[in-house]
Amino acid sequence: MKIKRFFAEDMRSALKQVKEALGPDAVILSNRRVDGGVELVTAVDYDPTAIRKIAYAPDSSQVSQKKEQQKNNHSRQLLNDHPLLKEAAAKIKNKPIKELDTFAVSSKSNNKSKASNSKTHAQMEKSQESAQQFSSERLNALIQEQEVKVAEKVKKYDLVDDGSDIKVEWSEEPTLVAMRRELTSLRGLLEHQLSGLAWADMERRSPAQVMLLRRLSEMGLEATICRKVAKRVNVEGNIEHLWRQALQVLSRLLKVCGEDVLLDGGITALVGPTGVGKTTTIAKLAARYALHHGASEVALITTDTYRIAAHEQLKTYGRILGVPVRMVGDAGALRSALYEFRERSLILIDTAGMSQHDERLSDQLNILYEGGPHVKRYLTLSTTSQVWGLEEAVKAFEPKELDGCLLTKLDESTSIGGAISIAIQYDLPVTYITDGQRVPEDLKVARAHNLINRALTLMQKRYREVTDDALAMVFARGEEHGREVL
Repeated sequence: MKIKRFFAEDMRSALKQVKEALGPDAVILSNRRVDGGVELVTAVDYDPTAIRKIAYAPDSSQVSQKKEQQKNNHSRQLLNDHPLLKEAAAKIKNKPIKELDTFAVSSKSNNKSKASNSKTHAQMEKSQESAQQFSSERLNALIQEQEVKVAEKVKKYDLVDDGSDIKVEWSEEPTLVAMRRELTSLRGLLEHQLSGLAWADMERRSPAQVMLLRRLSEMGLEATICRKVAKRVNVEGNIEHLWRQALQVLSRLLKVCGEDVLLDGGITALVGPTGVGKTTTIAKLAARYALHHGASEVALITTDTYRIAAHEQLKTYGRILGVPVRMVGDAGALRSALYEFRERSLILIDTAGMSQHDERLSDQLNILYEGGPHVKRYLTLSTTSQVWGLEEAVKAFEPKELDGCLLTKLDESTSIGGAISIAIQYDLPVTYITDGQRVPEDLKVARAHNLINRALTLMQKRYREVTDDALAMVFARGEEHGREVL
């Protein structure tokens, strides 16, 4: 592909240069106004993949622009020096566009007959070219029409002279947009049809595995976890035997601490989105420890300086339990509070509940990371949340090296399969579960078999049969499409 730039005083002259130099097959890649006229970037043997290799050359075009300006100034000077030429230019200016070429030819013929020598003839040629420039305003409509035609032939490219890769902006022409939507729709329809055929073939070849995937899906487990469990089950035997194997595999995949991680004290912080029950869980943990070791061994800290209600709630719990509460707003204040409570065996830190999309979230995490690098961080997840929300929360807090998670609000949830799936997928050990508002009774150490049994109980209570179409769309399309949850 050959790339070339052209400079001219107006668009018409530039297009003329392009046509004469490159022929009618030239493609205009971009145009812009510069000092002294316009600049066109054109191509012959057009290749879209070569566009990314183009960048504007250093601005060495000033010399050619200066020459062009000198030429134009010379033409205008001729008009001023020769009244006859000036009169001809005035006539051309007032002529309609469609008569411009005819007028130029006739003017040339008439003036040629009056010229006495070749020098006058040459001056007349230059004067006609200059006179045609005065009709540029009348050519605007024609130029705009030409630009529209060019835009329809090629996609729009933005050539950026900033040293970076050239940015390509594809056309949003309505016809192309509608075509893309139609193709997307057809692709979805084709995937649906093919997945149905693949699922029917799977049912024929391995009915036991299909039944196993169906039951795991009805538990609310994510598709990737269902596949992982099914692959580790020996498909020989009846469905009930396979089901028991699957539950055992699932129980082994789900990591739990298996013991009270706060039994020996330490410094622990609960992080997580807003509304998941962090403050109440902090109170349950503090009360549980105080019952065994005394209130003098417990201290509470909150980094939530945004909501007065949250701070007051923790202070209320502190008064009831007889433990001190401190509020900190930065890493330095956290270090001071930790030093103040250095003699206490258990320090619990409550953090501000924020959306994973909140820009202030990183500030909250940095307070913990900088103020107490030895603090254990546990992510609090509500089992009432959708699996997509749980996954976003894990991704938002995971960079700060989580030590595990807590599952809350099991008493309000209709399915905990999503929470179990996320814990397995991100290898997060489950430390505690909460299933009520009572302090500290409704706090329990997490056990894998208890969580699996609760998931089965919820599945039986809210039994919802998963249709074959839904199973086919999720499981018959391959591993790369395993993000769906039924």
